[in-house]
Amino acid sequence: MESGSLVEESSAVQVQRRIKVRGGVAGGDDAMVHLLTPDESWENFDQAAQRYLGMSGEAFIAAWDAGQFDDDPDRPALVRVSLLRPVGR
Repeated sequence: MESGSLVEESSAVQVQRRIKVRGGVAGGDDAMVHLLTPDESWENFDQAAQRYLGMSGEAFIAAWDAGQFDDDPDRPALVRVSLLRPVGR
């Protein structure tokens, strides 16, 4: 994190943090950042796989692991979905 940053825990239940960066966003205004839970991360990934590739997140991971995308790994839709894979996948 940049020096001069202030991070405060806003809630023990919600994983949200208020971040104020010196000279940062919108002239130094506070910005709310919502860190995704593992379930939210998976849901976001699954929705992207369905939207961009027409398959579930699980089907995408199986196809990825099987090397089915090796012929065109730089396809924009594939890159979008692969970057959203949940941590550990």
